[in-house]
Amino acid sequence: MSRFLSHDETEKLKTLLRVYMSLPFNADVSGEVAEAIIAEARGGKWQAKRSNRPEPDMVLKGKNYSMKTEKISGSAKSRLGTREDIITARPDPSASFPKGTTLSNISDDELGQAVLLHYNKEIVRKYEWDIISILLRNKDNTEFIYFEEPADEYDLDAYTWRPTKRAKGENRNIAGYDRKGRLCFKWNSRGKQFYVVHDIPKDADVFKISPRKLKVTDVLALLEATIETPAALEKTEQLLHDSESGQSQG
Repeated sequence: MSRFLSHDETEKLKTLLRVYMSLPFNADVSGEVAEAIIAEARGGKWQAKRSNRPEPDMVLKGKNYSMKTEKISGSAKSRLGTREDIITARPDPSASFPKGTTLSNISDDELGQAVLLHYNKEIVRKYEWDIISILLRNKDNTEFIYFEEPADEYDLDAYTWRPTKRAKGENRNIAGYDRKGRLCFKWNSRGKQFYVVHDIPKDADVFKISPRKLKVTDVLALLEATIETPAALEKTEQLLHDSESGQSQG
């Protein structure tokens, strides 16, 4: 029994992913593709924005969804109850630096708090995020995990920040830890990627697909057969007419 998706939503999502991964030239599921497919499967309105932009990716039943997808190691079932870090946003904390500080001299804790402040105020609050939707997929895109979390704002004083060893030159890479010492966040100044380490629920939705890779000739033949039917031809001609009418009016 699914926790986050209904049975019909799960089956439609499986079908759409199977169709997409069966097409030639499709080797992976990008962020935009995942957003569009999930929105279609759930009856939401896809906003068609680029991945990791602050605007919501889908609106469903009056709720704003920020949607994420990431590849995972191992099988889907083996990852239930584990953790995964996912790029959630790209906050620029510089406007929130204490007076007189710069990226080069701000402390790790002050930098981390500025990152969270920008995320809370300029992303979650400003763009009215309600829900974070996460689709995890295995290496060959045949096994998936789906779950959701409320788009909560984070307590600035609840985390301790430390530098990581990956920063080069004047760049800053920091990691945030909770009071139990668990890694919760990562942020780097070069790309401003903000990673949130998510707990994958033990009862998250898990499903599999079995795509069959089609040949280009198969797809072309299918399209030609569809286009050549009277109903398809009539619809195509109407779309072309509507398009030409719209252009002449513009």
